[in-house]
Amino acid sequence: MDKARGHKLIKSFLARAGALLLVLVVLDVTLGAGLDYVSSRITSGEAGRDNYISDSVVSDVLIMGSSKAFRHYNAQMMTDSLGLSCYNCGEGACGILLAYSRLLMIGERSYPSHIIYEVTPIYDYLIFDETQRALGRMKLHYGRHAAIDSLLWQVDATQRYKMWSSLYRHNSSCLMDLITYFFRSPEQEAVRGFLPFQGSFDPMRTQHDAPVQYDRSMGYQYDTLKIRYFNRFLDLAQSHGSKVTMVVSPVWYGQDTLVMDFVKDICKRRDIKLLDFSNAPKYVHHDEYYSDGIHLNATGADEFTRDLIDTLRRQGIF
Repeated sequence: MDKARGHKLIKSFLARAGALLLVLVVLDVTLGAGLDYVSSRITSGEAGRDNYISDSVVSDVLIMGSSKAFRHYNAQMMTDSLGLSCYNCGEGACGILLAYSRLLMIGERSYPSHIIYEVTPIYDYLIFDETQRALGRMKLHYGRHAAIDSLLWQVDATQRYKMWSSLYRHNSSCLMDLITYFFRSPEQEAVRGFLPFQGSFDPMRTQHDAPVQYDRSMGYQYDTLKIRYFNRFLDLAQSHGSKVTMVVSPVWYGQDTLVMDFVKDICKRRDIKLLDFSNAPKYVHHDEYYSDGIHLNATGADEFTRDLIDTLRRQGIF
């Protein structure tokens, strides 16, 4: 009697567990599909810009890289001055991994004639844990761009299993996406992908004696994953006829020149131009051009863009 009752309880438990699992699966698929619909149709704010870059942008010149790319390169000014369409694809707290994924998606339509890449060592080849930020952007395009699916698994093998959950793809962005979709983003809209920081720099909030952005005393630790995709990015661009120019925009502190040795070597081997403004006397410790120690403000971004255009022309790059 007790044995039969035990079997009955086990069957009841398994039935309830199975029913609960089925409900969770249905909820995951249904809610995930709804969030897929919402996120893919956002046209404003950060998510709208990401969608446009991934699904629509076609441009002669692409600017790519970290927040310094996003905030420092006035794409409209470059379009007007160079006579070529230009779009800014930079992204805050991201580097080569996201840039590579975006170039793959853009390349499904058309590769640019020229790529200007803003080099940020911590995001492009040094060890620094920002991978999840890039993955968070990439996974929103899972299933919409074939190249992204396998790329996610290559960067993080666990993504192959995590992506079974439709809700997981939106776990870091669903609330903001819903707000943006139904109420429109309150933030200032980017112009050709460019959105400068506003305001002015308060030098009292940083060290006047900080000579470099990177500390060489412990030696530079290189990230093999980022270096692999740095080379893949260049392979992809050059194999499709895109000319690449590497640029380092100004830094209030200036920057240790040795941290650029990795890039200098790659540029030399691949015959790529490297334009380094990080220690330009015009910008180092000139507070009026900055919003903080790393980023230019709107005035600084416009001034830098003008200097960049002049340099590109003077060196025969455009």
